[in-house]
Amino acid sequence: MNTELEGLLNQYREYTLKLINVVEEELYDDVEGLLTKREHIIDQINSNQHTKDEFSKVAKDLQILILQKKLTDLMNQKKSKIKNKLKSMAKNKSARKSYNKKFSVDSLFFNKKM
Repeated sequence: MNTELEGLLNQYREYTLKLINVVEEELYDDVEGLLTKREHIIDQINSNQHTKDEFSKVAKDLQILILQKKLTDLMNQKKSKIKNKLKSMAKNKSARKSYNKKFSVDSLFFNKKM
């Protein structure tokens, strides 16, 4: 068995677990650094000499696909939550602007009469 491949996939797994924790805790500043480190590990795995069967076996043993799916689902949930929050903020801003326009026009007429 390719121990180098196993070590790299183990590192990939650890970074995936860290990413899951970071996203759950909404520490979004740390996400980019962890994704960069995972990408570096992927590059190392791609340059490594291994068979597809070796990769599949080690990835299955370490539950890489299960963790990746959990991370993807969690990121999509957080993205949806943030998107809804932004839509709500935009809607409130629009309502506030139209409400303020109504009164600012009246105040302009009021100032002209004085």
